[in-house]
Amino acid sequence: MQKKTPDIVFKVSQRFVKAAQFLYLSISNFNNNNLWESASSCSFGFLFSFVPIILIIVTILANILNVSPVVMNYVLSFGESVEEIFDIRPIINNIRNIKIISLVDFLLAVWVIWMARKLFLSIVQGMNRIFRAVTSRKGFFNQVLTFLSEFVIVVVFVILMLSSFLMNKILDLPFFQIIPQSFPWLFKKSSNILFSILLYFMLFIFSLYVYKVISGTHPKFRICVFYSAMNTGSFYVFSWFLNRFLNISNYNIIYGTISTLILLMMKAYFFFVIFMFFAQMVYVSQFFDNLLLSELYLLPESEAPGIAAFFRRTMFINPSVLQTADNTVKLLEGEILYEENSYDKNVYYLKQGRIVESRGENSVCFEQGDFFGELDCILHRARYGTAVAQTSCELMKLPKRQFIELVKQNPAVAVKALSRVSDYTKMLDIENVKTL
Repeated sequence: MQKKTPDIVFKVSQRFVKAAQFLYLSISNFNNNNLWESASSCSFGFLFSFVPIILIIVTILANILNVSPVVMNYVLSFGESVEEIFDIRPIINNIRNIKIISLVDFLLAVWVIWMARKLFLSIVQGMNRIFRAVTSRKGFFNQVLTFLSEFVIVVVFVILMLSSFLMNKILDLPFFQIIPQSFPWLFKKSSNILFSILLYFMLFIFSLYVYKVISGTHPKFRICVFYSAMNTGSFYVFSWFLNRFLNISNYNIIYGTISTLILLMMKAYFFFVIFMFFAQMVYVSQFFDNLLLSELYLLPESEAPGIAAFFRRTMFINPSVLQTADNTVKLLEGEILYEENSYDKNVYYLKQGRIVESRGENSVCFEQGDFFGELDCILHRARYGTAVAQTSCELMKLPKRQFIELVKQNPAVAVKALSRVSDYTKMLDIENVKTL
């Protein structure tokens, strides 16, 4: 058995560069995918879906648990906690009195489900922008995902409501009454903490479900867990700062009861901004190597003007995190990388040094940050010229198959590769005219 060549060990500085590259790719892809707009769409979808989802949950609880007045009273107490946004108690009372389901009731139920789909369709569309592999899904499959997502949210919420009810009933037993009577301040505080934990736990499960299932690219479970936790924690910090520094009473004076809806919409928007950003991070984590290769191939020229071009070139010109002992090539001055008419099926990235490719009187000079050899791979031909190191060089080689996949996956890479093919054919036309 052939012994595997060990990978190059990264230095601390290289790890720092990788972290900076990862953050840049996440932010730039977030902006390029226009996820600000997706977050806005999701927040409006949430507002349209909030009331219908609450209606679905209340209907389930009211019809299934109507046999227990104690449970119904508990559901009504939940309605009191959200009455500033939407008073559901009259609806519950009407549902309890319904004996026969009419056509109007059926049409209202269809409307409730239809409106609830708005949020999940917005989320699926946002995931489609991030995880490009999902674009191959059929519209019908997206509809199925939307329905399943809605169903899962409703089921989880109902289970949490029942669990909360059972916990409260257990604590009402005589055996447990002694403790809250002795420490009333502790139990009052712990009940608020428990409610907050349940709320953020739901957000965590929701994020994990979307990142793992709706993404469609099968990211690793541990990656989804990590970024779901980051999403939940970040939203908690944002909510804490918002509640601490925002004077809600001023909004109540200006906007009245609608202020609660305004704050809810703001929280929903920033939640989905954070949610989409970490979804983008899941994508970057999953396809970091390909994204980094794309940035290498699309590096601005050394003479390109502007701070942005200089920053990108400085950030990505060193691909140490992609290098292994197997794909690294080192040449001394005067050594030949490949010869004319040979069949070298690799594309090369010049990390350090200078290489000249010559054929007859024509020659091309490649320097640090240049890709070369891709034309021969795209055109399926032997090498156009002989490549010789003019100085000590360090290169990274990509197999032809890997480069072709990169071209297929990234439209910007494909455009640049095709432009090089176009420039090459124009050069051949000029040479043919000169020989005539």
